[in-house]
Amino acid sequence: MAKQRSPKPHFQVRVLVPPPRTRDCFGNHGSGLPRTVLVLVRGAPDRKNMFYVYVLKSIKKNDQLYVGYTVDLQERIKKHNHGLVQSTKPYFPWDIIFYEAYKNQFDAKNRELYLKTTKGRRALRLMLKNVLNSKDN
Repeated sequence: MAKQRSPKPHFQVRVLVPPPRTRDCFGNHGSGLPRTVLVLVRGAPDRKNMFYVYVLKSIKKNDQLYVGYTVDLQERIKKHNHGLVQSTKPYFPWDIIFYEAYKNQFDAKNRELYLKTTKGRRALRLMLKNVLNSKDN
């Protein structure tokens, strides 16, 4: 009789945003920037019910970023790169530099709205500074 394997563990990325002016265990004030935490999730994620928040970087205009939200990530990027999205058409082609997957639509939409704020863009630029400053993208 064949031995059944248990499913490989999967990790889910969660970003924790501390309240402003919090202190750590040493009495220091936090930076206010999000902290990324890996959480072990049992079983394989169901990709059909995932919601994605993504960040695109324009290949044509190097400092142009776009933050979006979708259910079908590959299809949405194809639309961006074929000039079918009005807001990104002047800057295509695009390269995906970051994405997050959520099981809950409300969480994904809130994350997209946060990343579109000044504070969110600042956090993104800090988090992705190596990708944004590289010459090969």
